[in-house]
Amino acid sequence: MSSSATAPEAPSFLHQRVLLAEEEAEALTRGMVALGVSRNQILGPGEIASSPRRPLSPMKTDLVPGHERTLWQECDTLVSRVSRLESLLQTLKLTVFRLETEQELDPTRAANLKQQQLENEEEQKVCWREVMKLREQLQQAYQERDDARTELQTVSGTVEAAIAAKMDLGLAAEELKTVKLEMNQKFMKMKEQMMQESTCSAEAMKSHSRLLQRVQEMEREVEMERRQGLRLYSDYRVLGVEVQSSRQQLEEEKERVRQLEEHCQQLREQTAVKESLISELKTEIKVNHNHLVKTEQKTQSATTADRSQLLKQLKEQDLLLKASRRTDLQMALTDSVCLQKELEKLKGEHAELLQSFSIAQETADNHKELLERVVERLQGELSMAQKQEEARRKDLEDSKHELRLVVTKLEAEKSRLETQLGKAKQEAASLSSALQAEQDETRRLLGKVASLEQHQQVEQMLKDKLPHEKRKLKMSEMETRGLHGPPGSGISLEDCTGFKLSSHVRHQEVQEQEVETLRNDRLKAHREIRKHRVEVEKLQQILTSSNSNNNKAIQSLQKALDTAKGDNNRLAHSLEQAVLTNCSLQSKLEQVRDQYQTTVSLRDEELHEAQSKISYLCEQLGTVQQQNGKDYESSMKRLQEISELKMTDGSPKTDHELQHQVSELENCVSNQEACFKVQRSQLRQQQKCRCSQDSSQKLERAKENIRNVHEKEKDDRKIQMIGGDSKQVSSRWEAEMERWTSTLQRWETKRDLGHKPGRTQLMTHSH
Repeated sequence: MSSSATAPEAPSFLHQRVLLAEEEAEALTRGMVALGVSRNQILGPGEIASSPRRPLSPMKTDLVPGHERTLWQECDTLVSRVSRLESLLQTLKLTVFRLETEQELDPTRAANLKQQQLENEEEQKVCWREVMKLREQLQQAYQERDDARTELQTVSGTVEAAIAAKMDLGLAAEELKTVKLEMNQKFMKMKEQMMQESTCSAEAMKSHSRLLQRVQEMEREVEMERRQGLRLYSDYRVLGVEVQSSRQQLEEEKERVRQLEEHCQQLREQTAVKESLISELKTEIKVNHNHLVKTEQKTQSATTADRSQLLKQLKEQDLLLKASRRTDLQMALTDSVCLQKELEKLKGEHAELLQSFSIAQETADNHKELLERVVERLQGELSMAQKQEEARRKDLEDSKHELRLVVTKLEAEKSRLETQLGKAKQEAASLSSALQAEQDETRRLLGKVASLEQHQQVEQMLKDKLPHEKRKLKMSEMETRGLHGPPGSGISLEDCTGFKLSSHVRHQEVQEQEVETLRNDRLKAHREIRKHRVEVEKLQQILTSSNSNNNKAIQSLQKALDTAKGDNNRLAHSLEQAVLTNCSLQSKLEQVRDQYQTTVSLRDEELHEAQSKISYLCEQLGTVQQQNGKDYESSMKRLQEISELKMTDGSPKTDHELQHQVSELENCVSNQEACFKVQRSQLRQQQKCRCSQDSSQKLERAKENIRNVHEKEKDDRKIQMIGGDSKQVSSRWEAEMERWTSTLQRWETKRDLGHKPGRTQLMTHSH
């Protein structure tokens, strides 16, 4: 084969060589048939009908270098087998030629020729079988070539998929970079918002402290004034909205206020009864006065006595009125003392409420600190995740760099091996050409050897014939000596025969020398052929080792690619998990922020409502106090006027004036009682509405707080699953939940108990 033949051209070239070998084998079979051997004995019945096969189409050129090397190796093996087959055919030709010469020279060796023919036939059958095996191997090589093509296509597909995966990983890394930048921006915004929220919370705390100062000022005003218990009650109710544990006490205070109102109603009823008695007494006074007037008309003498009696009766009535007034004043004083005691109780409860409010504020501060700690911890986890991602990226870059180095090394080795393979192919081509030349020389030498053997056989025959001819010559000489001539002619014949013999011997020696030189040349050629075969085998071993090394390198590269794919998949999975954790943390932070804002807004609204209620109740208290003061002053003035009138002397004009004043006083008292009843009914309705609204609002807020607490517990548990240290947070939240539930239970029990004693007290008062 020539060195310029490529891998696709090698099978067609080998097929041509195989066809030539088949044609030569066909010629040899014809020669054997001419020698007397049948065609069926040489080829067999199944091989006669077999037709020569056509060469296959050349392969595609887009092959991987490793598979091309395997194809070259298979082509080299096929070349070696074809050369062996051709050498066997040459040996067969030589044997056929030798058999023909032996048959021509020695017809007595027919049996040996037959045996040799049989051996040649067997050898030819073996050669034919080897040719068929070579054909099968060629077909297998073509099949392997097709399989290699399919494998190459699959490998190219996997390589393209790996390249696409790398591109996708690059795009994903870029997207992650953008996402990280966005996350950093969001974190900066979150920090700014947290700073703003901290400033807002500080401002809210300042405003809260201001409100507390205002509340303290209001408490001082309450201490200055006695009858501002309602204001304290409103403060108590407002603070009870913020702290749910004070709800029970508020209910108790409401019940106490109701009891006091009922007691006031009873006192007012008693005053009404007393006023009715006074009116009856006034009517009696009028009747007595009329009777006195009649008696004055009848008798003037009895008037003085009647007047004295009337004066006594009036004095007694005044004494009774004074005693009743004193009892009323004592009752009012006792009520005021009770109210002062209740005010002191309310002050103590107010102090307790302030303490509970401070505790609630501390819990809110602690909750805020916990949230800040959680945010800091989450930020630390985010920074750790970012560092891990950077480390993974560095590892990826290092692995990519190592893969590139390995690929460059393998490419260098590949180029070096390709150069070595090209050199080996050139050497193999030169060796094959040298082998071809040596085979031609061996053929030529074998032809010469065969001709020399024929010549030797002829000479041997001549040698065998020489003594017989010598004897004939001697007999003829003896005859000629005895019959014809003189002895000189016999000497000349002997000389001629001796000269012929000497020339024949010399010619034979020369031929023997030539045969020995030819044999030596043949031995040298065989030795060179063996050397070349050894070199070819060494080159084949080198090629196989290089192919195995290349296959190992390709396998290592495939393993490295698989590991890189696995690492890339792991990195993508870890990055997705980091993104999901970041999203969940952001959502949790937003939820916590919204909850904090809602709590702050609720507190502000409650404080505003409390302030408005306090101002409204203060105004109502002022109006009620003014009205009570005016009523008290008017009643005192009228009592003084009545006493002055009693002290003066009786006359009909004074009696008429007294009657007129008494009627005016009755009208004023009735009007005041009606106003008091209307105001009491309004106050009761307002208190009932407010109590119902406050109770419903408190229940709803308690439920919302419990829901928020449950949600916070869930969030904290999730955060605990993400983070590590979560026992303290869970214990705190459990304590808060227990406290909330205990306060709700206490409030409900106190509310139930408050309804029962209120009813019992009402029953006792009614009795």
